[in-house]
Amino acid sequence: MNAFRVFAVYQDLLTQTYSVLNSAVYHHSEGAKSEINRLLDRVSEKMTVKYRNGVFYRARCVKPEEYGKLNLSGEIVLGSKDSGIMGFSSNEMGAPPPEKVNSGRANKEKEALLYLASNKETACAEVQPVCDDLISVAPFELVDEVSLADLRDNPTGLQCFTNEDDPDKLVDLVFCSILVDLFCMPVKSNDTKIYESSQYIANYFR
Repeated sequence: MNAFRVFAVYQDLLTQTYSVLNSAVYHHSEGAKSEINRLLDRVSEKMTVKYRNGVFYRARCVKPEEYGKLNLSGEIVLGSKDSGIMGFSSNEMGAPPPEKVNSGRANKEKEALLYLASNKETACAEVQPVCDDLISVAPFELVDEVSLADLRDNPTGLQCFTNEDDPDKLVDLVFCSILVDLFCMPVKSNDTKIYESSQYIANYFR
């Protein structure tokens, strides 16, 4: 196939795959679920990585009524590493209690999960702070090996397609691109219905 033909087939597969995913998630079609699960079975190993160590971060915006929960020491000088503001204690920085959990990218309402980021800046950005917000950030150290679904990019071996490749590789490439989009696209706080697709995928990987 020439480049134009590959692009046309790619766009067609993208539309078809999104349609099947929507049928599985929003219309609960058993046939569509079976097809999506079949595709997930085929690409899951390529998208799974092992982590043995590392530090990850969780951030929480501190509401004014929660200021009393902060650990303070000495004179408070905002903006300094010696500010004395120590943030929430460790028992306040784990996964939130189910009754306070809203629908998220990987969880349904009242399903408590611990969301962590690989750096402090991302953790802070994810809580969508505004000016003058105080943010408490906690480090979490990984102490055991874990398997993670890496949905940041298409896995090695699926970034390009040539005439010699099996057509299934193009299908996998399209499907993995959709998975990446589901977990990377910005979502407004009042548009949580789109989370249903990423929740379906997250549940499969769990």
